[in-house]
Amino acid sequence: MKLADIYILQQLWESALVTLKEAEQISPNDDDILKRELYVSLYLEPPQSFRTALPIAEKLISNPNTANDPAVRLWQAAALGQKFKYLYDAGESLSSAGETESAESVRSKALQAVRAVVQLAPDPNSAPRIFLRRIFDPAREQSPPAENDLEVFKGDADFELAIYGGEQESRAPAGHGSR
Repeated sequence: MKLADIYILQQLWESALVTLKEAEQISPNDDDILKRELYVSLYLEPPQSFRTALPIAEKLISNPNTANDPAVRLWQAAALGQKFKYLYDAGESLSSAGETESAESVRSKALQAVRAVVQLAPDPNSAPRIFLRRIFDPAREQSPPAENDLEVFKGDADFELAIYGGEQESRAPAGHGSR
């Protein structure tokens, strides 16, 4: 684990992931190792990033010990954002790559993951919620521009509402919601 931490600090993502996989073989039921694998996999190049991250996220979500961890849902949302962008940039579904998921299906899953983060971390000032806003709109949140896994959904009203909540209501046109 310490070696993986060193690789992470050096941003040697593939080396970190290989080292974490070795640690997982030694301790196969260690949730912390899986969570680190999930996090590290997001820094690989797409499509390897989301193809590695999403099965790990599903494994963690199906585990009662980590199912309600907002960080797991946050990283799942990030991986889905990467997958959506990959599909969007390719202008096609992944069917040509041997997969059959549509961009709309990925968008729906990403929105579901974002809503899970908000539900599991209701405090807007909690770390998961702050990071969620940062990867959605780095310019607005004054965060590193490269940390933008959900930025592909910027301007999508459903994502705006899920992530910013009440702030969106104040931007609604006059007459909406009033009697």
